Amino acid sequence: MTINPLSIVVILILGVLFFGKNLPGVVRKIGSAMLEFRRGVDEWKELQNRPSGVGSSVVGRSAGGVQDKSEEHFESLGTKFEPPS
Repeated sequence: MTINPLSIVVILILGVLFFGKNLPGVVRKIGSAMLEFRRGVDEWKELQNRPSGVGSSVVGRSAGGVQDKSEEHFESLGTKFEPPS
């Protein structure tokens, strides 16, 4: 599927009609969402390419007392899942 110039013009006209003055803010939010998605994909690729023996089986804090970055990320997501008792 190719995007021709006419379709780009139609999309721009519809964007101006629907969003008007808010168009710069909408485009900014779309750009930040794309950037966050790309960062997540890059982080996932790094975790997949990490050798399995280097720190992946260690849970908790390292010997220096510094928390693993991946563990820090998961702790910031909120409450942990606890099965019903």
